[in-house]
Amino acid sequence: MVAHPSWQAGLALISLPFLVQAASPTLDLANGPAIKAAAGQALSNLLKYYSPNPGGNFDTIQTPWHESGMIWGTFFDYTTWGGDAQFDNLVTSALTNLSYGPTQDFLDGQASGQQGLLGKWNDDILWPAQAIAAGGEIYGANSIMPGANGPWITTPQKTLEEVYSPDQMDDLCGGGIYWSRNRNGQKNDYKSVITHLEYISTAARAYIANQNETNIDTAVSLLAWLFNNGLGSLSDGLIYDGVSTSNCLSITGSQWSYNYGELIGALAWMHKATGNQTYLDMASPFVATSLSKFAPNGVIEELCEPSGTCNRDQQGFKAIYVRNLAYLARETSNQNDINSIKSVIGTTVAAMVQNSCDTSWNCGGNWTTDKGPVLYVRSQHVSAALLVASLGIFQQSTGAGLIPANINAPQVDGTFNTTTGASSSKCTTTGSVTSCPLGNSAISQMSRWDVGVLLGLILTLGAVYL
Repeated sequence: MVAHPSWQAGLALISLPFLVQAASPTLDLANGPAIKAAAGQALSNLLKYYSPNPGGNFDTIQTPWHESGMIWGTFFDYTTWGGDAQFDNLVTSALTNLSYGPTQDFLDGQASGQQGLLGKWNDDILWPAQAIAAGGEIYGANSIMPGANGPWITTPQKTLEEVYSPDQMDDLCGGGIYWSRNRNGQKNDYKSVITHLEYISTAARAYIANQNETNIDTAVSLLAWLFNNGLGSLSDGLIYDGVSTSNCLSITGSQWSYNYGELIGALAWMHKATGNQTYLDMASPFVATSLSKFAPNGVIEELCEPSGTCNRDQQGFKAIYVRNLAYLARETSNQNDINSIKSVIGTTVAAMVQNSCDTSWNCGGNWTTDKGPVLYVRSQHVSAALLVASLGIFQQSTGAGLIPANINAPQVDGTFNTTTGASSSKCTTTGSVTSCPLGNSAISQMSRWDVGVLLGLILTLGAVYL
């Protein structure tokens, strides 16, 4: 279990199982209906910042386009974990509008090489794709999505294909997907880690629905690419931000909670898709490292918060982090990880409720500093996400697991279709970075089970790179 100095002090405010008490409100995390009520009210408050519109998004002056996709995914988490569909018609309508209704395409049917609307980068369109995948998990991935011409799974699958299209990736720095869709635009040479992690998570969820082998094959290759190129370290649980193809040796080492969260959640979904325990084993060092980085005193905060330097995007990162911690807590049997997650989430909720929530569940978004509710969409987003994550972590009424109990992940047969290409001799090593053409490396030509065994050995041996 990760040690957090404030956890002992936190017991002065709460007692197991995480009874949160303040003048107002109160929240007992042993009481599932109470968590559900708080999360539901917080989400209702969040919708006060939304007016239904043809774009299906929150006001982009207040919050960027991509965060609407994050927010709608939070609502479907609430449905899955709380069994309460009160918001689903509105959320489904918004996501249908986001994906241009019958077109079922966040790029509105434009050629994959175009950027689409301003601000729709590869990572941006994968956020609402994950939300629609979640809706499909609730209502049936192959059932028709209301307002669309096809099933729920159509849009996530189409998004995966658009993101992993030939004009959005190449073999520079050994492969990987570009962050921006515009090869002549801002950051046109950057390959962000978050894009790959979102892809892996979405691909695993799509595979559960349609058993498209390409989804899981590509997810395995991209996961290998991240570690093969030093963008992540299994030995110490570090994950970085990305790399520019102008200098493959210069990895951007920025530390953000949503990178850790999306990796942890992606590994949970890969386990759900394949049944391979190694993915859950891989998650453990990233749980430990991320909790030590983003909750050194027991309460979760972005690294930029103490100095007040978080930009608009960074204010929403914690929402992704806490929701993905919940994904892992529901999927893993590793009691150490579960206890660590419960400890930090419990302490964080205690701090938020005591310091910054009113009786209507308007709350602050900086849980170490806010001394009252902050009536702002970004603050309500992360605070509502924390309550929704708490619902998934602490109550057991819907049963363990990532998807509703009536949906069972298909059994995979262990086969893996590989692409024959150049030999691994084309891999090059400069300094600490080894680069191999994606799809042709020795790793990418292994079966998904062989990759799992190899990664398991790495964990055991404490090596850093594949």
